[in-house]
Amino acid sequence: MFGKNPHLNITQCEIRADRYVGDSMVEWLDRKDIHGTLFEIIKLTEELEKSINKFKLGNISREEAVEMIRKRIGSLRFISDQNIIKIFNKSTNPRAFLKNSENVCRYAFEKGDKEVAEKHIKKVLR
Repeated sequence: MFGKNPHLNITQCEIRADRYVGDSMVEWLDRKDIHGTLFEIIKLTEELEKSINKFKLGNISREEAVEMIRKRIGSLRFISDQNIIKIFNKSTNPRAFLKNSENVCRYAFEKGDKEVAEKHIKKVLR
């Protein structure tokens, strides 16, 4: 534990953190493996925890809504910021916004379209 390179001989001296799209563990985004001494692992884990996106529920701004969706879908350009804002404007609260965004994206995907269009928003959020 306090040797020169304890993690080389002890497989438990490692933390693996996986990141997925949304709440389900279906679509994998990335992974971070943390190796090192006990103190290095603690420090790196604290830094990783600080970098995790946290949103408190309550009123959010349009910019926060766009940021929230962008962080959930990663680099996918399936939906424009303008369409995210349209969904946000039709939603009553952050939870409804996330659900509406998911429903609109699912509808567009199931229709075989390559990106969310205004027609999808109008159809799903009548």
